[in-house]
Amino acid sequence: MISKTIVFVYLPGEVKAVPAGTLILNQVGNEISSQFIYGSRYTQRHNAIELDPVSLQFKTIVRKPEEEIVPGNNLHLFGAFRDATPDSWGRRVIEKQFHAAYLPEIEYIKHSFDDRVGALDFRDTPTSDEKKFQFHRVLSLPYLLDCADKIENDEPVPDDVLQMFNFGSSMGGARSKAVVEDESGLWLAKFKAKNDRFNYAKVENATLRMALECGIDVPETKIERAAEVDIFMIKRFDREKIDTGYTRKHFISALTLLGKDETESLGTAYSEIAEAISKRANYKNNSEMKVELFRRMVFNILVSNTDDHLHNHGFIFENGGYFLSKAYDIVPTPLSSTERFQHLSVGLHGRLSTLGNAISAAGVFGLTYNEARAMIERMVKIVENWKDFYTKNGVTSQDIRILENAFRKLEYLDFVQTDTRLYWKPSFDFCKINKLAKSKNRFPIKSTE
Repeated sequence: MISKTIVFVYLPGEVKAVPAGTLILNQVGNEISSQFIYGSRYTQRHNAIELDPVSLQFKTIVRKPEEEIVPGNNLHLFGAFRDATPDSWGRRVIEKQFHAAYLPEIEYIKHSFDDRVGALDFRDTPTSDEKKFQFHRVLSLPYLLDCADKIENDEPVPDDVLQMFNFGSSMGGARSKAVVEDESGLWLAKFKAKNDRFNYAKVENATLRMALECGIDVPETKIERAAEVDIFMIKRFDREKIDTGYTRKHFISALTLLGKDETESLGTAYSEIAEAISKRANYKNNSEMKVELFRRMVFNILVSNTDDHLHNHGFIFENGGYFLSKAYDIVPTPLSSTERFQHLSVGLHGRLSTLGNAISAAGVFGLTYNEARAMIERMVKIVENWKDFYTKNGVTSQDIRILENAFRKLEYLDFVQTDTRLYWKPSFDFCKINKLAKSKNRFPIKSTE
């Protein structure tokens, strides 16, 4: 089955979308291939942006703007469009609207609603009107919570409410969620799940606030209470409220920046993201972005956030380039084992979740050993007081007991602590480490400032 849809984009600072080109999908069973054709009028715009930094660069248009482009790296769908399609929760909502257990991929793309992450939109024709979307107010949270429970339990929900639960693939994870509005702008409301082991809302809120204390760029967050249930609220960082509505920022995941398929996420290295920043950002602050990425990697290790896959790292297009988005979806994972592994590869010892492994890759992020160690010391001092921090943010003593297994002693993180400093427990042999780094095509680290 061959299907087409017109891709619209909200260009920086504008509240109305313009047609950028045509997406063609060919689906036979579960096999999908796609092509994209940039519109000639779009590429002539002075403020036109490339929709995908890997596969849809303007330089790929060899002969004429109307030439068909196929995704790079043997992907079946362009990464930027994949990022704008609904996640598992959004797909479930669309399936409920159509009373179907499964739909062709084009239907998930076309029938996702205006609350999708980023600045893309999909319409039937170049002259199609924008889908009108009325955001629920924060006061509607009890009603939305009840409807979310009904969707999760496969109970009937009014059709006009279902669209309020559709959302793109990033920022919110796979749990039930909806976009709500207050005087300050748009928020993503994340609801409880049946299998939650602890108060997910308060724990995620506290974790992101602790990340902020560690110097990580996070969105504004808060807790709303509805029907005696806590709801986690995270401010949309891809929308900006202005007098005439909302401007939108184009969003892509790290998966798209690296030109990878979902099946390639496990074991991809943080250093690959850092190298992609150097290659595709090329702006004055790309060194700051790489340091920020290192800081997020260390924090994930400290709190045992092992769900750090490539969809959970994002980039926003603004000021002419891609920049790390604010951090999102960071939640501790209680585990019984002391030896743990991140989803992404950390350093020279692969996915091993230790600070020693993280510091072995410091050079890729533009850090010396002393700089990386100083950063880790500051973060450890904050995270080691996590119990007090979580208590002050409303996490109960019962939930703290559940979370204890997420926070390991320094000895299990390959570090030892004296009265004043932290030291990597194994002897730090720079010659040996740099030789290993060179053999793995990684940058060596320096022992001095």
